[in-house]
Amino acid sequence: MRALALELADTGLVARGGGALAGLRLPAPSPGLAVIDGARLLVGREALRVERLRPLHAHDRFWDRLDTAPAGAPFPDHLRNADLAHAHLQATVAELRLVEPAATTFAVPGWYSEAQLGLLLGVARAAGLPACGLIDAAVAAAAATPREGAALHVDVSLHRTLLTSLQIDSAVERGNVDVASAGGLAGLREAIARGVAAAFVRETRFDPLHDAASEQALHDHLDSWLAALRDRDETSATLDAGGRRHAVRLVRARVEEWAAPLRDDLVRRSRALAPAGASLLLSPRAAAVPGLAARLAALPGLSVVELPEEAAISGALRLGAEGGASHGALPFVTRMETGGGDAQGATARIRVSGDGAPQG
Repeated sequence: MRALALELADTGLVARGGGALAGLRLPAPSPGLAVIDGARLLVGREALRVERLRPLHAHDRFWDRLDTAPAGAPFPDHLRNADLAHAHLQATVAELRLVEPAATTFAVPGWYSEAQLGLLLGVARAAGLPACGLIDAAVAAAAATPREGAALHVDVSLHRTLLTSLQIDSAVERGNVDVASAGGLAGLREAIARGVAAAFVRETRFDPLHDAASEQALHDHLDSWLAALRDRDETSATLDAGGRRHAVRLVRARVEEWAAPLRDDLVRRSRALAPAGASLLLSPRAAAVPGLAARLAALPGLSVVELPEEAAISGALRLGAEGGASHGALPFVTRMETGGGDAQGATARIRVSGDGAPQG
């Protein structure tokens, strides 16, 4: 059996094979970004490498919107958002080195409409990834997580936040889906980049936002600096420009201040939506919001589980292996039996709840 699972996250597509394609995976998430570079259309990580060099020629909303509306200037008039999504999936097929179509189970955001799901099926088929299953990404991620009872899956995309109520016992069943389009990781990264740039100006008089090349370098390093701050109180950020190396000290508490608007909104909504005793399941994207996991863990009566990067992929692969496809219309799965996932050694990080009791 040639099986493939793909999590459709605009922050970065994640794909992994199963069965005869076991071991096949993308080396890193492929961001939902397109850049027009002269006559060339760049997508994914290739686009990310030049985004700040050509900021007026970049588009990162085509997966969020997934429709047939024009992508808009400066993209050619004939290019639609669906065309950019198709190009991104084609690039994924090329990166995976698939030489023939692979039946694919898609883990998709819970806000997608029936029309968007239908459009995805056509785009995927044209790209060489014919869908054999569609599953809500929160359900897929929770199905491979050994928890029971009420849960709230917390996720963040580039331009939205998504909180999905779940009930977990012998199956995961989706309840309400709470979507807010007032913020996401794109805005968060811009706020943090501005804060880091201000630190460089203040401490070294070097402004990385003054030049496109140095701005690109700042964004290229941002993820590694934020990753370092997850396990320590401070880290050093260095950039080379003008024949000199510039360095500043980044403090976790200050970075968390820059993330406060998004973080505090997620904490407020999680507190309102999660019943007592519930588990808060953080996607890798939500767990990357500075300070969010710690603030949620401080809420009384709730436990926080940081899901591994391939949690949704694990659930999607199992759905495909169990025959997620059906004859005729392809259903959108919002209920799935638990257990039997194949996270391949990935484990969730379980934090202490606000009442001091260890969870998990």
